[in-house]
Amino acid sequence: AKEYGCFKKYYKAKYPKTVIAVICPEFQSRFYSDALTALQQHLSRYNCEICVASTDFSPKKQQDLLHYYNRYTTVDGVICIANHMELEEEMELPIAVVGSVASGRVDICVSQDLLPALQDAVAYFREKDASIGFLGDHYTNAKLLRLQKLTAEAGVPMLQEHICVSQQRFEAGGYEAMEQLLKGKTLPRVLVCGYDYLAMGAIRCLYDHGLSVPEDMAVLGMDNIHESAFLNPPLSSIDLRIHESCRLAAEALMAKLMGSEYTANQTLRSQLYLRRSTEL
Repeated sequence: AKEYGCFKKYYKAKYPKTVIAVICPEFQSRFYSDALTALQQHLSRYNCEICVASTDFSPKKQQDLLHYYNRYTTVDGVICIANHMELEEEMELPIAVVGSVASGRVDICVSQDLLPALQDAVAYFREKDASIGFLGDHYTNAKLLRLQKLTAEAGVPMLQEHICVSQQRFEAGGYEAMEQLLKGKTLPRVLVCGYDYLAMGAIRCLYDHGLSVPEDMAVLGMDNIHESAFLNPPLSSIDLRIHESCRLAAEALMAKLMGSEYTANQTLRSQLYLRRSTEL
């Protein structure tokens, strides 16, 4: 069979390790690369290997990958990191989601609740009588809507002219959006950024224009990536607890595969870390 090139066609050896497919929106950001690292660390304790694919935030690519793993590969389970997810077909494989599920059956879902930390942040800025602005990109609209709802309920000023959404991402997007805000007639006292890389770009732009953080404008990020605490000034940020979310998802999925009891749905409360960048 080997001589005629058809050995693998008929011989199906059982791989000695459990293989988990991980579907992730992207590899570029520290937030998602940290999630992948956490999953690999936790799954390796169960003698697992992982194979990883990215969707580039495309729902269609996500569906294609789920279909591929479900129908054509020999993986033992799937972990999908997704802020929004819909299952278009019944999955034979056990599937865990780190994020949220819009529709369809999944076995395990570990979600992160942004609201508690965002409420704490709005309450802190309200106590300081500070107006709030928002800086984001085209993937952060859900965060903006939550912030607008909270500020309206709390009576904290948030003007439309203090909201800027960049067409770019990461530090370049933050820099570009901050330049647009600086062209306005007024500036917010506090700038909430959709994620930490945007905040880094915004802070650099403020410095380049002769302004200081937090003296002229306070800046809050989201994700609480490792670098945030070591910036100048240290960046206040909202921690979505992605490391713990990945641990819980990995443990629950492995428990299901081994026939043990597991918790199907868990929600982690976000945490606010106040540092020098928001001292008012």
